[in-house]
Amino acid sequence: MRIILIALLCIGFGTAHATERKQVDIELVMLVDASGSIDKDEHKLQLAGIVVAFKNPHIINAIKNGYRRAVAVTVVGFGASQRVYMPWTRLYDEDSAVRFADGLAEISHKDLGGTAIGDALAYAHTLFGKRFRGDFRIIDISGDEKSNSGVPVTPVRQQIIEDGITINGLPIIDSDQNVVAYYKTEVIGGVGAFVIPAKNRAAILQAYFFKLVKELARK
Repeated sequence: MRIILIALLCIGFGTAHATERKQVDIELVMLVDASGSIDKDEHKLQLAGIVVAFKNPHIINAIKNGYRRAVAVTVVGFGASQRVYMPWTRLYDEDSAVRFADGLAEISHKDLGGTAIGDALAYAHTLFGKRFRGDFRIIDISGDEKSNSGVPVTPVRQQIIEDGITINGLPIIDSDQNVVAYYKTEVIGGVGAFVIPAKNRAAILQAYFFKLVKELARK
């Protein structure tokens, strides 16, 4: 009986620690516009913005200095459908962040069709809580135009907000000058939600850095 009790205690102890290892400061889903309105260079700039940001010492230090000293990130391209660029990955130091960034840098461009923001947000919503458990959950979406296909954005956005998830936006001002206002009123939401626009293609790299700085400050 004593042996059985000790075994059960060990199992419980191991399970608790397995659960603890999966806990992170933030679960972050990064949605990258890969629709027909995004050309190869613009797609590359979006990915480069994420790559450069996660290699930045300021971002790495912010990750390391969090309460749990780790964040979980996944990157997904979206258009009329979704394409996982990088699966959920735990970032906790310089090596893990650089490996993640290097893997993302290898992703090639593929046109995913129309801009279905509602579908992209709904897909992102399903990704939380499967491998990690974050104190904060954030969806980060970039794009250069309004949703023009798929399910309506509003009900999906509302469901995500009610589930305690924050949606932040990085609208790229390319052909549609109203895209920033659209992101502010129709896309982002939740506690502390914000928009950081990229005024042109050259500003995309800087915009991703400042956006990640604000998101990591949620720890």
